Amino acid sequence: RRRATLQERRQLHRDLASVVGSDTLRARHMALSAAKPDAELAATVAIAAEAAAARGAVADAVQLAEHAFRLTPPGSAGHTRRLLRLAEYLVIAGDERRLTELLAPQVAELPPGEVRARAYLLLGEAADLAGQEQRVDQALAEVEEATTPEAAELRAAALATKARLL
Repeated sequence: RRRATLQERRQLHRDLASVVGSDTLRARHMALSAAKPDAELAATVAIAAEAAAARGAVADAVQLAEHAFRLTPPGSAGHTRRLLRLAEYLVIAGDERRLTELLAPQVAELPPGEVRARAYLLLGEAADLAGQEQRVDQALAEVEEATTPEAAELRAAALATKARLL
């Protein structure tokens, strides 16, 4: 493996993807064989990440979600959704460092409102008590005047978190 070229390793992963019986392994090998963003492959890998999370395989879910995010073309509709999904899996995995490294630099660039509020709530999961309260307040500010059902859900989650902090 160490002596194989990148192209040879990618071909090996393509070959393995065609013979493994597990959907998780197939998705992983397909992702590892990809050299550039591919929306269709990203969707397939994201579905495998969801399935892994549903069965409690958090490490697999995180790894597959990372691949799905990497394979999603920047600027596409699914890019932000996959970023937040990966962040959710990192919260479940308890990987606060990676969550912060992933989300903190990007939160200001996210669309305002519900999307940014969700990101602030996720970042709050990795913060100390004061930082968590600040993130909750930022999330509340993002959905303060929004009237969508998602905004109401985010406000409720933020307020519940804030009450727990008191």
